[in-house]
Amino acid sequence: MPVPALSRERLLAILVAGACLLTAGWLALHARDESALRAANTLGLQGHYAAAAARAGTVHRAPAEGRALRVQAYAAVAAGEVRAAAALFARAAARDPRDWELQRDWARTLLAAGRREAAARHMAAALALNPRMALPPGFRY
Repeated sequence: MPVPALSRERLLAILVAGACLLTAGWLALHARDESALRAANTLGLQGHYAAAAARAGTVHRAPAEGRALRVQAYAAVAAGEVRAAAALFARAAARDPRDWELQRDWARTLLAAGRREAAARHMAAALALNPRMALPPGFRY
């Protein structure tokens, strides 16, 4: 007995159902990443910097990955690990090079690490992105 051909409407319904399932899966993963970032932020605000960095380190998917790198960088700065923070800021800035706050904070971290020329370049980039920005202490225009 031959298998009846799928009608056009039935095929369309199957495709739409598949798209809905994929979207639901993506939303569930995204919600998990956002929850991890909220927890990491809370830990950082409570002064648990290593735990905040570890929690943010569990996020590896876009779009939350860039924010997770930022949380890790700020946790490293707060823990006094300026070299690690500079590397994390570099990775975060590679994902979002037009974020002036990220460029500014990366520059401040580079200055704290003693890398004045690199700090000046990133502060200039931050100023180019936001000319109204006030220069933080340690920088001159």
